Amino acid sequence: MATENVIWVTWDRPSVLLRIKRLFDFLFALVLLMLLFPLLMVLGLFVKLTSRGPVFYCDERVGQNGRLFRMYKFRTMYRDADRIKHQLLDQNEMSGPVFKMRRDPRVTPLGFFLRKHSLDELPQL
Repeated sequence: MATENVIWVTWDRPSVLLRIKRLFDFLFALVLLMLLFPLLMVLGLFVKLTSRGPVFYCDERVGQNGRLFRMYKFRTMYRDADRIKHQLLDQNEMSGPVFKMRRDPRVTPLGFFLRKHSLDELPQL
């Protein structure tokens, strides 16, 4: 058998597998988003009806390889939460830059429920 008639095909397996994984991740997220859409709409409506301000809280975070990305959550605090925080600094239960209180008065009643059940994180899907 002559080798000049043989065609060698190389397959970059990691690259192809990563693309297939990304496709499945995207499709799974799309199906999940369609299933959760009614719940997201109801929660957004409750946030809007129970307190003044925007439905979503947006913040920049540092992600993989130091890249910045926007993170979205349902808003769980009152609109003037930053102003009130300065009045509560002596009640901080954490050390360092993190501010944490057991019954933080800046959190709305609906916000306590959303945080307890991690529903405020749903927009990150």
